[in-house]
Amino acid sequence: MRKTVIPAIAAVLGATAAVAVPLTLSGGPANAAEEMPSLVEDFSYPGAAAIKQSRDIELIKGDGRITLVDCTDNPALIRVESLLRTDFCFAVKDDTGWLSLRLDGVFFIHSGDQKVAAKVAANGVEETINIRENSLEPVGVGDPDFGVLLELRATPPA
Repeated sequence: MRKTVIPAIAAVLGATAAVAVPLTLSGGPANAAEEMPSLVEDFSYPGAAAIKQSRDIELIKGDGRITLVDCTDNPALIRVESLLRTDFCFAVKDDTGWLSLRLDGVFFIHSGDQKVAAKVAANGVEETINIRENSLEPVGVGDPDFGVLLELRATPPA
């Protein structure tokens, strides 16, 4: 029996090699793997280029829990008031999240129903403004260009 098993194994190995070599040399699956996109999450905001072009706000990256939405009368939304644009609203999923963005001319941030930490540049200085739930905070007071909103972080209310 041993004499018949060894030739059978050799035949299977030879057939496997005969199939594998042409696939690699023909540009089949080996090259397809090189063209596959990375599965590593980079946290980039989906559709950011189109949003920047249509709404004039740069959404850079985040954890997916703070998303730009249409403004409504929903008091749970974070509402950002900007000088020369309409208001921008953000929904928070699961009470926490972060979003890196760039929005010029910001003068008020309404926190909605969660606590918000907003990183803002105004008067040549970056600072984080902590906003209690259901509150309104001025941004960029004294800066003729108002503030630049750089980041939103939401945490659950106390």
